[in-house]
Amino acid sequence: MVESVNYGQVEPRFSDRVIEDYETLIITEHGKVTNRESAEKQIEVLKSFEEFFDVVTIKTSADPLVTRERIRQAQGGKPELSIVAMGTGDGSTDSALYETLGNGALFYKLRAGNANNIGRACFQLWYRGNPELIFARGRIAKAKPIVCTVTDENGNPKYEFLALDEFEVGEPSAATRKLNHPDVRDKKESLGFVKRTLVDIKVSSKAALESPPFSVKWGSRDPTITTEQDERPSVNYRALAFSNIGHIAKLGRIKDIHMTDSKMVQLNNQSRSRLGSMAYYGHFFTGQKGIDIPDGVEIDFDVLTPTVMDRSGDDYDVAAGDHFHLSRSEEEVLVYTTRRKP
Repeated sequence: MVESVNYGQVEPRFSDRVIEDYETLIITEHGKVTNRESAEKQIEVLKSFEEFFDVVTIKTSADPLVTRERIRQAQGGKPELSIVAMGTGDGSTDSALYETLGNGALFYKLRAGNANNIGRACFQLWYRGNPELIFARGRIAKAKPIVCTVTDENGNPKYEFLALDEFEVGEPSAATRKLNHPDVRDKKESLGFVKRTLVDIKVSSKAALESPPFSVKWGSRDPTITTEQDERPSVNYRALAFSNIGHIAKLGRIKDIHMTDSKMVQLNNQSRSRLGSMAYYGHFFTGQKGIDIPDGVEIDFDVLTPTVMDRSGDDYDVAAGDHFHLSRSEEEVLVYTTRRKP
């Protein structure tokens, strides 16, 4: 396990590129985005920028590879001249990440989606949902996403993804799975903001409390020994998260990291009450506990008991014996932000 290190304040890194360097504005849409009305208003404003950009609108697909191909086609072979404006989370954010990573394209997250962590990290509250103000005041930051590879107990690839914001294992992922259930989504569709929030709290708290703890062994197991010979100690968790951002919702900072820091932070549940997923965010993401992981350090751990993980709104089953390998990407993604320290 990585030891906790205080690296102090890390200055954010910005590109010398400006919004005027881009020619194509690619807007992605998802028909069932949680705050569809707000997303549609922003998309209409973005479409009005056709005087400055070649505006292209595409639909996301349940298949991330299809979404990636649609973005790639819209880029027309010149990704370095394209802005990819994600109008939704819903599991599509990583599709845009793969098509903007290392190629000079600009990643821009709209105020849309059930857990819009990237939008909250990149834009102050009074900027969110206002593309005109964002284009007038924005800067282009550099960020290195977290790369996560999960293999099964036999070493076969199982999941691989990028996380510009964060991903989680355990309690909060169980809450995400329940919130993404079609019955819950359908129920929330006709509700106002306050009632939707109450449903979120009730559903996620119940799901988190019912989620069993899981066990982890840190590091990689020596392939020449048997499971019985593995002397690494096991550690029990109810929640484990890895984050790349400095702001979650309106609830404060994770230590002193920014979207552009060359480190990530590992969070666990050592100082948290069991009040459910909302309390997890409210308590944990105000700078209480975390381990700074500098750029270049790789993280490995085995999960010993079944659990669930999620990233970008998608949830996945984790089986006993699954191995996680984490690192920072070597290539950077350019992210649009109005924060001096995103």
